[in-house]
Amino acid sequence: MGYKSKWHMCINGCLQFVRSSVLVNGSPTEEFEMSKGVMQGDPLSSFLFIVAMEGLNIVMKTACEKDIFHGVKVSHTENIISHLFYADDALFVREWSRDNIKNLSRILRCFHVASDLKVNFNKSTAFGVGADMQEVS
Repeated sequence: MGYKSKWHMCINGCLQFVRSSVLVNGSPTEEFEMSKGVMQGDPLSSFLFIVAMEGLNIVMKTACEKDIFHGVKVSHTENIISHLFYADDALFVREWSRDNIKNLSRILRCFHVASDLKVNFNKSTAFGVGADMQEVS
C-alpha cells in the first residue's frame, strides 16, 4: 500500500516487543510479554484489520470486474454490493449460485495464502435468501 520501511519497522516493533499488564480491582498487575500480537480491543488491532482488509477489498473488486464473483445490485441504482467490512467482521453479499460460493471460497483461500490471514469457518454463517435450505447447508 506504499508505506515506507520506517513505518513497517514501527508497526513490527509494536507487535514484537510488547509488554502489557491487566488492571485487577483498579491496580495493574506485573507486566508480561505479549506472544500472539495485539489483544482484542487494542487500538492498533482495528487499524491493522483495515490495512489487511484493503488487500481483500482490492481482490473482491477485481473479482467482480472480471465476473468471477457476482454481488447484489442495489435496487433503482447501478451500485452493486459484494462485500462490507466493519470492525473485525467481513460480510460477503452475492447472487446465490454454486459457482459464486466456490469462487468466494477460492478467493478466501488465495487471500489466506497471500496474507496468512485465515477465515474461521466455525464462526462463519451462510444465509441463502430465497435459496433451497439443503443447498445452503
